[in-house]
Amino acid sequence: MSLQIQKNAEAFKKVAESSQGPNYKNHLYLRICRTPGMVGVATRKREASSFKAVKAYVKQILADKSGNLEEQKTIARSFETLTDSFANKKAKFIYRIFFFVLIFKKIQLQDARQLIKNFDTFAQNPQAPGLGNPGLNKPDPGKTKDLKKLNEKTAKALKEKEIFQYSALSAHFELEKQPIGSYVIWEGKKPGEYVFFQKQTEEIKDFSYGSIPAEAVVIPANKNLQQEINRLTSLETNFALLESQYKIHADYESAVKALAGSSKYALFYDNQAVGSKEIRFIQQVPGMPLTRAQSLIIQSTQDPFAFIKEQTSLTNQCELLKTQGLFSSEYSEKDKALKRLKNPGDYLVFQSGTYSSPTLHYVDQKGKVCAETFFNSSLQPKNLFTFIHKFTQSAQDNQGAILRLMQEGKVFKSSYDAEAFLKKQPAGTVVFTNAYYGSSLILKMPSGKTKNFWFGDNKGIDRKIAKLTSDAKMFAILKKEGLTVKDEKEAQSKLKYKSAGAYVIWKSAQGAYCMLSKSAFSKNQPVVVSLDTSQSNLLAEIDKQFPRPSTHPAYVEDKVAAKARLANQKIGDFVFYEKNSYYSYSKEYFITMKTSPTGYTEVKVPEEKLFDKLEGLKTSDGLWDFFKKAGYAFDDPKKIQASHPDQEFFLWKEKDQSIKFIPVVKGASFSKITPMTIRQEHFLDDLRAFQNPDNKLCNKWFTDMGVIANNEQEARKELLNRPLGSYMLWRELDSWCFLQKLDNEKPIDNAPIQINFGKSLWQEIAKLTSEEAELNWVKSYAAKFAQTAQSPGDFSIKLLVGSSYWCTRIDLFGHATYEVIKAPHFWKQIDRLTSRQAQIKHLKSTASKFFVANRAEAEKKLSKASNGTFFIWELPDGTVEMLIKAVAGPQYFKISLEENLCKRIFDVFRQFSAEKTPKPKKAPTRPSGSTTQRVVFEAKSTFLKVLNPQLTEKEIAEISFQMCKGIFRKAQLANHPDRVPESKKAEAEEKIKAINNAKDAFVKSLGDALHKDIPFNEPDLALIDNIYPKSS
Repeated sequence: MSLQIQKNAEAFKKVAESSQGPNYKNHLYLRICRTPGMVGVATRKREASSFKAVKAYVKQILADKSGNLEEQKTIARSFETLTDSFANKKAKFIYRIFFFVLIFKKIQLQDARQLIKNFDTFAQNPQAPGLGNPGLNKPDPGKTKDLKKLNEKTAKALKEKEIFQYSALSAHFELEKQPIGSYVIWEGKKPGEYVFFQKQTEEIKDFSYGSIPAEAVVIPANKNLQQEINRLTSLETNFALLESQYKIHADYESAVKALAGSSKYALFYDNQAVGSKEIRFIQQVPGMPLTRAQSLIIQSTQDPFAFIKEQTSLTNQCELLKTQGLFSSEYSEKDKALKRLKNPGDYLVFQSGTYSSPTLHYVDQKGKVCAETFFNSSLQPKNLFTFIHKFTQSAQDNQGAILRLMQEGKVFKSSYDAEAFLKKQPAGTVVFTNAYYGSSLILKMPSGKTKNFWFGDNKGIDRKIAKLTSDAKMFAILKKEGLTVKDEKEAQSKLKYKSAGAYVIWKSAQGAYCMLSKSAFSKNQPVVVSLDTSQSNLLAEIDKQFPRPSTHPAYVEDKVAAKARLANQKIGDFVFYEKNSYYSYSKEYFITMKTSPTGYTEVKVPEEKLFDKLEGLKTSDGLWDFFKKAGYAFDDPKKIQASHPDQEFFLWKEKDQSIKFIPVVKGASFSKITPMTIRQEHFLDDLRAFQNPDNKLCNKWFTDMGVIANNEQEARKELLNRPLGSYMLWRELDSWCFLQKLDNEKPIDNAPIQINFGKSLWQEIAKLTSEEAELNWVKSYAAKFAQTAQSPGDFSIKLLVGSSYWCTRIDLFGHATYEVIKAPHFWKQIDRLTSRQAQIKHLKSTASKFFVANRAEAEKKLSKASNGTFFIWELPDGTVEMLIKAVAGPQYFKISLEENLCKRIFDVFRQFSAEKTPKPKKAPTRPSGSTTQRVVFEAKSTFLKVLNPQLTEKEIAEISFQMCKGIFRKAQLANHPDRVPESKKAEAEEKIKAINNAKDAFVKSLGDALHKDIPFNEPDLALIDNIYPKSS
């Protein structure tokens, strides 16, 4: 709500605090109302009272001698803040032109500040004479002749609000249009006397020609008129009047029953509220079901009658209709909406403008669209919903039946929602849809499909449901579908050539219904069964006798639901769901089984074999067949190594038919792991036991693999010569320590991970070495080695697209090697580029003459070599030794496993040799990494200078390789012979020839530098930008 009624002191303080903030969008405003001691707080400026009205109201509060002095002080301080804010407010341009507006504002500010000053003086000494009425310093009007003038002034103000009437006749006419709680006053029989009358019921008696009504209150001339009105309309009085004169229902259910079949509003006590009881308001949108969420709380600080007036106002009711698609304010929308009015009781409210009267368009009982205009007069209902209900009464005749269906959860606004609900329900279930385009009953058939039964009105819904679910009607529906026969003989004949899942029914001579079905889930012969419809309808009995997947306890909706169901289940538990396929004529299902604490596997099964497979999973033979089809089980163990590397474990049968179990552990060969035996009679129990964290026998697998160390030092040393992604384990107190090799540049600098004995060591390691962990690692690895590789031994990796990465490696001779790696198995691919074994293998293939068998051979060869010549050889533990000839004689170096081999050799060679890096004859004549970059940039510079000789070196550096294609095209077009005068054609042809030759030379230079053909197009040129960005 944009307006809240609060106590004076709280409201003034809240608005004053908001006026001090810089954000004007969050400012609040005051709205003076009739409720004594209360004032409105508005969020919209157009609802605010003027500064003059607020000042007058503050003056009245501060002048009240019976008021609370502390609250008056709070109001005075808040009003002082508002006065300063009003004074600092910048006047609009139009007000600057009309200067007298500014003069009026200045006068108002002076009066306000004088009022605050007088009150402050009074507050310091309330007993001082002459200060009883701050701001005025006048005598109490209740005790002087000025009271008459004050009451006349109040009556004049009420006249502007149409509250003061000239006679009882006009007062009665005005009250008839107003809601409960409204009041009027008119002059009494004696001079200075006034009559106050408040509307306490919906219908009021005609008192225009009689004496003053008994409910009226006469205010004598010696009473302050405004104070008496405030007393008679206080919150306490209105709540008491509401409880005594108007029925407040005991609970929500009672209110709904009272509203059934009507469009009036109701009040009820909220028994679910915590603490004191709350009064709630609810009204029914004609034609729409009621819900508890529609009810609204009437706060104790709100005027209840003002609240009811606002909620039942024309504006609010139009907004409620708009949310339900029953209201339109545009002519284009109106024409479309009117076409949807088909059934009796359907309606639409149209209002072309705020001040125009709404028009109700509705369908009467004859199916004709009629129109009625709503006028808020004594001749028509005062409530728009009541007005609508008056003309659409027939649509509400079955509110009780709809209410019962709602409680059962069988009422829907669309057929789509209804069919989604029926998917989980048995055959024979009926639901009701009450959409804007019509009402219908939807029946679920045994085949799983649904049938819609539309009707024109909502009369007799219970009767329609009873008729639809009767045996006779359902038999007639099945007959129309071709599913009925005369007797058993005809049934056997009809099903003979039918596919699995077919069925027929007939009525025996004794009047009983019989059924013959050809099961879709069994090879058994059809059996005749009698259908007992005493407890349920005919279709429901067919559904019971004819098993369907959707009724099986293991059935779920889809793959997501399958994993959610199995998340907390045991290994070996299973569910199944239907495969959605638009291209298959037969139904298929996926059986999903939990194969490990975190793993699942699926097997596709046709509908006719589904139930046999589900029953078979209860036996060891059935489980073996399932795991065999899923790729877990094999008759020949030799087939295991080459298939399904991502499974959690494998099973195979020995010659004696015993079943062996072996886990899939990353980095381990099956030949190094001792398999375990699964007992056939305890297949599932043993499978669960082997994956149980408490089963310590499983830890023997890691001993067989050779990944168990005695301590951390031994583990780190052992990992130095192992592939990237390898790991070692050792025990510490009550946990295992897990250390993984994650880098070849500086091996094993990461901390170990603790795995408690209470967890499955096998499963925890499976998580730490999973594809997901590998993908997370490569992202951080790419961030670490993103800088472009330039020197021998350098390695860089950059994200290319998706999960593909561009890798660059510089070898000992400065040659750059490029490779794209993709998921999965990043550790294996990067290890092939950066490991010690990969570097040695590459050196042997490109520079084999530098390799010798041992130191003696190296010394022998160096005796005849020149300075700077070196030889290397490899030791059994992976360490590499190097001997280089220097001026001072041969120098010996040992390169440990922790060092980058190529980088170390290059550093030693650069230190002891003044010559250039040796290049073997057989090595390809290609530039180094840094030279490659220089060559490609020089080729670009040469090419661009031919295209545009005026380009500077700085401008050329800013141009990317990808942009070269566009510049080339522009140069071709600018020098085309057809675009120049005849005298310059020869020169243009020479220029075009030079441009094309420059392009060919540019492409050749790039191909020679990068050792691959580079097509002259933007995508391939952009790849060079990715390798050598401009910043490098």
